[in-house]
Amino acid sequence: MRARIALDMPVLVARNSADIHGMVMGYTTAPPAWPADLAEDWQGFERSVPGLTDRMAIYEGIASAHAPAVPHYYLGVIGVDPALHGHGIGMRLLSSFRDLSAADGLSHGVYLETAAPSNVRFYERAGFVEAGRGTMGGATLWCMYLPHERDQG
Repeated sequence: MRARIALDMPVLVARNSADIHGMVMGYTTAPPAWPADLAEDWQGFERSVPGLTDRMAIYEGIASAHAPAVPHYYLGVIGVDPALHGHGIGMRLLSSFRDLSAADGLSHGVYLETAAPSNVRFYERAGFVEAGRGTMGGATLWCMYLPHERDQG
């Protein structure tokens, strides 16, 4: 989140006056390079977790193979307090992120990846379609895309 805020990328938060209930964050059609201090922090984190660099390379290979060729928003993270699942918070956050993308005349849609089968159903209910998938060890990575209505026909 720190990186996305520093880069002025979308970070949306669902909250009431006292608590954060969920958030979504990602990138616009042209994310800038990370500032040196954030890039160094990330590289240090990658080095501190055995095998993470190799796993991230596999992940990025799958993701980039199925990413749309047109400019799009990338949804990197969405999360809702587990105690509040089923209350529509995730769908509202997802819709707000999609609306940001749709308001950007350069963006043709929203792209994301997920390794959780239950998330695939959630994204499909929101209109996403599978753009491809791959495996990382024993896990499946689904790549999903939601084109904007103006681009569907």
